[in-house]
Amino acid sequence: MSFVSLGGSSSTFTLELRGEDGSLVASASSSDGEVSVEGGDVPSDGNDSEEGDSSPAWTGTWVVTSFGDRQVSNREAYRITESRWTGVFRTQDGSCNSFSDPIINRDPSNNTITTQRDDGRTPTYKMTTSDGILTAETVGDTNLPNITADTTANDLVDEINCTIDTEAPSSPSGLTSNAGDGSVSLGWNSVGDSEPIGYYVYRDTSPIDNVDTRIPMNSSPLSRSLFVDSSATDGTTYHHAVTAVDEELNESEASSSVSATPASGTTEEWTGNWEVVSFYDASADTSGSRDDFYYSIETDRFETISRSESADECFTGTGAITNIDPGVEGDTITADFGDGGQKAVLDVKNGTLELTVVTPEEGRGDQLTANSVSSDPRDILNCSSSKSVEEKAGSALWKF
Repeated sequence: MSFVSLGGSSSTFTLELRGEDGSLVASASSSDGEVSVEGGDVPSDGNDSEEGDSSPAWTGTWVVTSFGDRQVSNREAYRITESRWTGVFRTQDGSCNSFSDPIINRDPSNNTITTQRDDGRTPTYKMTTSDGILTAETVGDTNLPNITADTTANDLVDEINCTIDTEAPSSPSGLTSNAGDGSVSLGWNSVGDSEPIGYYVYRDTSPIDNVDTRIPMNSSPLSRSLFVDSSATDGTTYHHAVTAVDEELNESEASSSVSATPASGTTEEWTGNWEVVSFYDASADTSGSRDDFYYSIETDRFETISRSESADECFTGTGAITNIDPGVEGDTITADFGDGGQKAVLDVKNGTLELTVVTPEEGRGDQLTANSVSSDPRDILNCSSSKSVEEKAGSALWKF
């Protein structure tokens, strides 16, 4: 915009404010000490929201009219919120399908959004609206067409005349958070709905009442009810909430919000004493249970403790933990038992530890499940003394 002085005497002047297209935005004039201001025609960029409405103009329900140069006749409709792009479309054979992509980034300064597609692509669109027409112009990804759509007041499912499951699963319950050093470990109860489901995790520095306009931390649904927030900063209190989604990516209401404050030196959740209750031997494809095998784990040490079934003796094996790699579905630790160090994924939820051996050659190997115990395993096993694993010839004790 530019100011244009139309001149005048020392007691009288006129100013005009005009837009880049030359249209009058406002004018001001002074005469004998009195100033009057008049508004002109304010040019619109097509992105203005209604007064008092903080939602972007591109949110709402839209029916696609074209993909680039290809015209479309009411075969695809979108519902776009500040956090999700959901679509329903009718295929060539007449069947209906749907998708729901999270919006993983918004840039209000450029009016762009970035979505996470199922195929792993993360396209960015510049969103503009004018006279009820939405234009989503791809930025950078030339393999995807621009999208033009008309606004509609109808539900997107009704618009395409499709029967689509729109019922959301139940909200997750039992969410707990445990602070670590630069991390927060979350666990919750699996949702018991019959359909296969996944989970989205949300974070804020304030309590989370709903997730309507929020972006989840994970771009695709988690398959397990555990999440490690490894991007947390020590000394900051974080609030987390979880939602469940079904195969159609219908999303539940948010769980209750929980909070935790990570701090340097905080004990990791998988530290403590654990009693093995079940195991799976990948090499032999067998599973079973045992009541004489324990773990004692600290942040720098991993110890196995067992009583021999054939002799009244206890045996131990100790490995130094040389690396901890926080992950979305459990922490990967490296422990050195004198063999150069081997890896295992430790996954804890509701007092149960799942340990999965990771071998570079075979991927994931043996798996153990253990329950937390409050007593020292040596006291539980009545071990007044113990031998190292290496002292027992032909030992088949679990190591990793």
